[in-house]
Amino acid sequence: FFHPVLKQVKIPLKRGRKRTRPEEVVADKAYDAGYLRKELARRGIKGMIPERQLRAGTKRRRRGPHHRFDRETHKKRAGVEQAIGWLKRIAELLLDMKS
Repeated sequence: FFHPVLKQVKIPLKRGRKRTRPEEVVADKAYDAGYLRKELARRGIKGMIPERQLRAGTKRRRRGPHHRFDRETHKKRAGVEQAIGWLKRIAELLLDMKS
């Protein structure tokens, strides 16, 4: 799901053709995978993805820099996702009332 979405990114500019590479990708913990982070790094995109919690008794290997995470940016992302979920729920209720 991640790769097709990245391929469809078109960022309009004031002049010229649209950019196809965002500066930054903000995602949730479901996208915390090494191959996704490597793909973003390969394309020169900053990834802001929180790390998953590990099961008890396991250790995360810490080589290289820690992944960057900004709590305020994630609060905004969560607000957008909640609004989309709310709109979907309203649409479901309207369809139920219609039938």
